[in-house]
Amino acid sequence: MIQPTIVKSRTFLSLSTLLVCSSTCILPSAYGQTLTTGIYNSPGQASAYSDPNSPDALFVADGGGKYESFGVEGNVNLTGQELRINSLTGKSPGTFTFSTAKNSSFNWVSGRTYGFTQTYSGDSEKEIIFTLNDAFTGKDYSVKQTLDYGNVALLMIRARTPIGSETNSSSILFSNLEVNGTSLKGDVGLKSGLEYDRVQYSMITGVDFTEAWSFSGDITVAWEGAEPKANKLNFQIKAMQGGLIVPPVPVPEPSVFALAVISLGFCLRRKR
Repeated sequence: MIQPTIVKSRTFLSLSTLLVCSSTCILPSAYGQTLTTGIYNSPGQASAYSDPNSPDALFVADGGGKYESFGVEGNVNLTGQELRINSLTGKSPGTFTFSTAKNSSFNWVSGRTYGFTQTYSGDSEKEIIFTLNDAFTGKDYSVKQTLDYGNVALLMIRARTPIGSETNSSSILFSNLEVNGTSLKGDVGLKSGLEYDRVQYSMITGVDFTEAWSFSGDITVAWEGAEPKANKLNFQIKAMQGGLIVPPVPVPEPSVFALAVISLGFCLRRKR
């Protein structure tokens, strides 16, 4: 029997429905592979590295950047660079020098779901390939890079949505996620806030990422009105080396969890 993993999450997207969790969500782990959302997130906080309490600043403080081997990026309204890979180069991870490979012909379409596959050849060859499939047009868009650094210990998904007043509403959804063909039994998503930009980090562990592996699923990026400003609506799939310090995930008291379940049941009954 697969045991559930209890995680703290303020913003969690389940299936295809937006669900704002002010308490605890339960995500079942899949044969040792675990998806944890809400590691760093900011509903109600500006997303600036200068803010020591922002998700990005907390991520950097825990070793983010210095221990990032590579990151696949999707950016809305960034001409010629809406799909790219940034990888660490130089003599040591502390140099913070990155090399970029991009697919300049790809542009995001609001509300369209793209299938994606990300493969890594293992630390011996260090080749990363990321492919988006547009089922609407039948086209594939790929970007690949050979890395200087491997030693991947875990994956982190960073999602960012702009302030709601800029685009009325925007969202990012990762769904149907699999690692090496095994379902992660959970989705990752973020919806724009009314007052602030939002950032959320999720983490995938329980896999030997130093060997050859694949990560796949669906991505849907949506917005209303004009396209958000460059780098405002985007995501990164970050491959982290073993030096990243992952903060502990608090587990609530049983009474708190029971109250959360009762509250969720009440909301569902009212919706009916």
